[in-house]
Amino acid sequence: MTESKKIKNLQWIFFDLDGTLADSVLSLFDLYRNFLKELEIFQDVEEDLGQLNGFSLAEIVGYVKSKYRLQHSVEHLLQLYRQKLVRTYETEVSPVRGAAQIIETLSAKYNLQVVTSGASSEAMAFIKKQGWEKYFQSFVFGDEVKKGKPDPEIYLHAISKAKCPKDTVVVIEDSVNGVKAATAAGLKTIGFAANSGQEKLIKAGASFVIRELDEISNII
Repeated sequence: MTESKKIKNLQWIFFDLDGTLADSVLSLFDLYRNFLKELEIFQDVEEDLGQLNGFSLAEIVGYVKSKYRLQHSVEHLLQLYRQKLVRTYETEVSPVRGAAQIIETLSAKYNLQVVTSGASSEAMAFIKKQGWEKYFQSFVFGDEVKKGKPDPEIYLHAISKAKCPKDTVVVIEDSVNGVKAATAAGLKTIGFAANSGQEKLIKAGASFVIRELDEISNII
């Protein structure tokens, strides 16, 4: 990549967590399937999985309750899902390959912020377990906003929290919904094609697409 095609005036890098820094997507999909089975819902959920990627915990539970016409209270469903989520992060989720090295390297030059649809308690527990909290200036979680990705609210909130101009930010996102959210907020986005195809990420609005996290250095 030529120098002229690199991102200019960069001060902040906003990282998605699930699927970008945390290798959690398959584990979270399995969690969702097991959650439905416990509720005696056994139909194919592939359509759900694509649609829900980037949704907050509350939105996932609301979607399930509405679609499957469940009599359970929202509070009961949230408690059940959160219990499974905590266990999943504690026992199954590991960092994406190269995540620790790239955030350590980038933090020496740029301000870093995590922007995740995940709940603050589970997401922060994972970040602290890796010893990563020292690399980030701030964090934005799904329970801080009303609408999850692909709605731009979470990235507009992230910009406000960082107190930075939009043109000084680049976002790293692995999902179509995440790229759509960042793009709709007016942010330049690098798609990480670990869980979504390159063409889908570009169509969603990604300015660049990478297949390994260390490729970020070739763009910025």
